[in-house]
Amino acid sequence: MKTSNKLLLSFVGLIVLLMLLSDTVMWANYKRGKSGDGLLTDDNNNSKEHKIAVNAFKVLKIEGTSSDRLTVDSDEKYQISFWGEKDQRFDYRTQNDTMFIKLKDGEHFTLQCPALQTVILSEGTGISVREFKLPSLNILAGKSCRIELIDMNVNVLDVTGGEENEFIAMGNKSLVDSIHLQLGKSSVLKSYEVPYGRVSMAVDSLRELELRGESLTSMKQIK
Repeated sequence: MKTSNKLLLSFVGLIVLLMLLSDTVMWANYKRGKSGDGLLTDDNNNSKEHKIAVNAFKVLKIEGTSSDRLTVDSDEKYQISFWGEKDQRFDYRTQNDTMFIKLKDGEHFTLQCPALQTVILSEGTGISVREFKLPSLNILAGKSCRIELIDMNVNVLDVTGGEENEFIAMGNKSLVDSIHLQLGKSSVLKSYEVPYGRVSMAVDSLRELELRGESLTSMKQIK
């Protein structure tokens, strides 16, 4: 047999041997519950939404430091929803009718509840409240807080914020009958397509003001 043929057969045999070894290793990993770089069970666990039931509350107080807003969604149940590791622990507690949450950078979870009356934001914290229908909502914010309202239907909205606050309202489903807005120096006020009935504003040297669509055309009088 020619040397070239021997080399070709040796090469083909090596390829077949490597393929058999690869299949054997993959099957062994599968039997141990591993797929790719991680456990099959870990992959399933990380792609699943987890929920933690919490006690009912009317007042939400947010503390701590985080670059992200806490998202609060409308839901029939009082609960915390999150993705990833099932054994994650978040800093929260309920006392009387108040829920206390301490935010930390790197944590991502959503608070869900059927109703909300008051939100209290400590300095440097933020909140995004979405898709609630409420008779009234009172928001009290310290310095450098971020307030975002999306698709909110509120009869009476009262927002009082310190210096360097950011207030944003948006959503085609939004409707606010009466709003009282008080913001400190160097704050930002933005509202997109949110119709207002009665408007009362007390602002001091806004850093930025932007009103679009019905947020602008619906304002007949500002006191």
